[in-house]
Amino acid sequence: QKTLVVKAGGTYKFEYPSGHPFKFSTTVNGTHAGGSEYTTGVTIGSNEVTIVMPDSSSVTTLYYYCSIHSGMGGTIVIKEQTSGSGGGGGGY
Repeated sequence: QKTLVVKAGGTYKFEYPSGHPFKFSTTVNGTHAGGSEYTTGVTIGSNEVTIVMPDSSSVTTLYYYCSIHSGMGGTIVIKEQTSGSGGGGGGY
């Protein structure tokens, strides 16, 4: 599973198939490993979930997982947004 690197405070939307509900946790493999679902800043839609990533000073790593199937997940690394020049990244 891919490791995702995201910006703290950024809003991200994930779409998923109905048979694999996409959840977040501060524990690897989420509720399958005795952790709890992370719900702060999370909005659940129909086969999609939107999250406003936490400030990286409070949470630096989240884990995504399927709430039905154990072992279907990965890591989300949360990076603080940096200021300075350099221009906004161009789109390809």
